[in-house]
Amino acid sequence: MAQMAASRMANRHMPRAARAVALPVLLAPRLGPAVAGTILSVASWRWIFLLNLPFGLRTSALIAFL
Repeated sequence: MAQMAASRMANRHMPRAARAVALPVLLAPRLGPAVAGTILSVASWRWIFLLNLPFGLRTSALIAFL
C-alpha cells in the first residue's frame, strides 16, 4: 500500500521515491537483529522499547503533518 501511494505521488521523482521506500525494507532485516542483539548484550529488553519510542512518535507526528 505504501509503495502504491508513493508511486502515485512521486510522478517524475519516481527513482528517488522508490529508493526511499525500498531502502528501509532492505536494511531492516539485516541491521535489526544485529542492533537488537548488541543492545540486549549490554542492557535489558526495556532499552529497545525506549529507543523505539521516539522513532514511533516522530513517525506518528510526520504522518499527522503530511
